Amino acid sequence: MLYCRCDTKQIVFNDDKSACVFTPVKMQASFPHALSSWKLCVAAKGAMRFSCVASAAHFLFCGGNRMRKLLACILTMVILMSFCTVYSFAGNDVSGTCGVSLSWSFNTSTYLLSISGTGKMADYDSYNNTAPWSSYAGEIKSISIAGGVTSIGSNAFRDCALITSVSIPEGVSTIGVSAFSFCGKLTAIYLPKSISSIGSMAFLGTNLKDIYYSGSITDKANMTIGSNNSFENVTWHYNESFQPEEPT
Repeated sequence: MLYCRCDTKQIVFNDDKSACVFTPVKMQASFPHALSSWKLCVAAKGAMRFSCVASAAHFLFCGGNRMRKLLACILTMVILMSFCTVYSFAGNDVSGTCGVSLSWSFNTSTYLLSISGTGKMADYDSYNNTAPWSSYAGEIKSISIAGGVTSIGSNAFRDCALITSVSIPEGVSTIGVSAFSFCGKLTAIYLPKSISSIGSMAFLGTNLKDIYYSGSITDKANMTIGSNNSFENVTWHYNESFQPEEPT
């Protein structure tokens, strides 16, 4: 076991390098909010990675230079953050998952939100469990939903205020509560014949004027439509399809 004394604190490295417990020096005025202690445990299978980290920590913490101590704290935080990936970034896209077998991506150049995969979309709320793209709601200009998606989750596209039209593919059977609520510029939507239910307030706060429905009047009569959907001034177009224009 190796002890490294730094002022009044110490770093302890076990001989088998399966774990490391170190208490970094308490920072002075130059770093007032530094944590007073850390505990980091690394599994034996990560011994090689640990060895490199341990060597760096040993070098940085045992120096008397304040800058070395500051760098040591930064190194520790970077290591911890490497285990916490929430979203992935590729070029202009930010992406993640929105269901067991569904994924999403948002292009920050074209402002297009794309949903792809198979199965049901997860349900969300407007408070603690918001849609994973909700932080981009004010930027999204168009939404592309690929075939294979079978439902639109509750509150999924809530507050996407810039979208003007949406095309929902055949195979989607339900639109959840408040799915498109407060999309103030939404004026047209394509609904497939496969839609069997639209949740309450799904289109509350929109400016819908046209619904292009691939089914018949009879098919619509069998559809369950919740309350407060702002359909009062909407014209239904039956046995038709509609594709929204690509954003410019």
